Amino acid sequence: MTLAMLMGLCVLGCLAVVAAPLPSSDMLDPESSRARSTRRAEARLGATVFTLAVLAFGILHGLERGSTGLVLPLVAITMVGLVALHPWLLVRLCIPLGLPRLAVSLSRLGGHPWVRDPEGGAVLAGALAQLRRPVDPQMHAWLRGQLRRGPLRGAGLVAAGLLAAEGGDRDTARALLHSLDDLDPDLCPPLARTIALDWLVADAVRDGDWPRVLSLTEDHPGPSRTLRLMTVLARRHCGVTSDQPERATAHGTSRATVWRAWWRAPRRRHTLSLVREALARPAHARPLTLAPVELADDPRLAANDGGPVPSEALALHVEALIDGDGPGAATRLARLCEAWDQALDDFGFRGHVRRRAEALRCTTSSEKVMAQLHRDVCEDVATMMVEAGVWPEHDGLTLLRAREHMHERSLDELRHVSELVDGPRPALATVDHVVEQWLAWLKVRRRYEAVARVSSPAGALGAVSELRREAYEIIELHLRQLMAWLWNDLGERGLANAISTWLLLEAERVHDEASAAYHRHNVALVI
Repeated sequence: MTLAMLMGLCVLGCLAVVAAPLPSSDMLDPESSRARSTRRAEARLGATVFTLAVLAFGILHGLERGSTGLVLPLVAITMVGLVALHPWLLVRLCIPLGLPRLAVSLSRLGGHPWVRDPEGGAVLAGALAQLRRPVDPQMHAWLRGQLRRGPLRGAGLVAAGLLAAEGGDRDTARALLHSLDDLDPDLCPPLARTIALDWLVADAVRDGDWPRVLSLTEDHPGPSRTLRLMTVLARRHCGVTSDQPERATAHGTSRATVWRAWWRAPRRRHTLSLVREALARPAHARPLTLAPVELADDPRLAANDGGPVPSEALALHVEALIDGDGPGAATRLARLCEAWDQALDDFGFRGHVRRRAEALRCTTSSEKVMAQLHRDVCEDVATMMVEAGVWPEHDGLTLLRAREHMHERSLDELRHVSELVDGPRPALATVDHVVEQWLAWLKVRRRYEAVARVSSPAGALGAVSELRREAYEIIELHLRQLMAWLWNDLGERGLANAISTWLLLEAERVHDEASAAYHRHNVALVI
């Protein structure tokens, strides 16, 4: 058996792989996204091996006959075939050249790295190329229109987020890129997640929010060299010591570690200023500067008379507003409510309010003023409870009314926000409609989680559980209708599956068996 005949058998074997790709052992459903992605990857692999085998067979056959005239044509044809099978080799050149249309056209040929989301990956490649050019609204509109050629999945969400950021809407970009964690992993190419993380880190660096940079990069399983540099800089700014104690200093990460990470990272000329700033003026070592407070000049204002005021309650109120959800929030709010109970029950303070109301010629009685003051205080405390996610332990009147305000206001705000997902649902929805509804669902979830974060001690467990149960009943009806519209009318099964998965988890937390059974059935459907 000659070597040429052996190569011929290899070619036949590759043809067999292309014609009948072997199913993976973890393939549960042949119609699932994982199954389709696996078949596409196996077909590309088989075709690649087949192309290389044909090249080797042709070269060996020519050498056996003593002719080398077919070597160059075969190499050229093979290169064209490999580019057609793996267009990312050429797209990587189109992106820095700023050729979005060509990048989209070539990426539509499929292949690595967009096997899990071919349509969205093509648009993402075009969006990356568009970032190298001046802002072009027409090109943005064209790229967004290309997203409707297939279901909106991981790469498509990243493309929509980058286009929103290029248009100046960074809040929308953050929401879309953070929402990748909600999608099934089989619907999001790994490169799309990497691009999303790079943008989020760059956005945090731009804002100087180094704690956010640290939270984004520190636990990443496979960070790039640039992300490693950003992690080191974030540790330096936050005063976090290095993982290796011998390299740690009083200022956190050592200078040698910073310079070593900078030298290993690419684009050193662009990141040099960040390194110098971290070494010269780390954020944790900068003095805290507060904006000056300008007092009003009108002596008739009730707060400017210089008389007795509930100074302790006001001081604690300011402290609670500033510290927010910091450590000890529950104790801080309990002390605040107790201080306001004492202040509002003080007859001296009530008499002072009455005299000031008479001096200012108020048309409202002093008792109504006190009642309105108490109501405002309770509403402030209720807002701080939701933002801090705590349920203080105190039996005073102020905290009791604050809990009632929190319960009523939280549900009212949740009803109002839930109406956002009931927006117009045209039969021929554009990508803007889909993205708008996806953002509305994310906003509903953030508001619901703000209410659900309010935890309670054992004595108040029933009240908080009831609040969460009522909140879930409010959002579940609206989100169920949105999920059905995405699944049945638009074929956006990935987005609908993400919503249903989250609703299933919440239904189990609030012990809603009927809702959990419904969403459990939806989650089990093939996406």
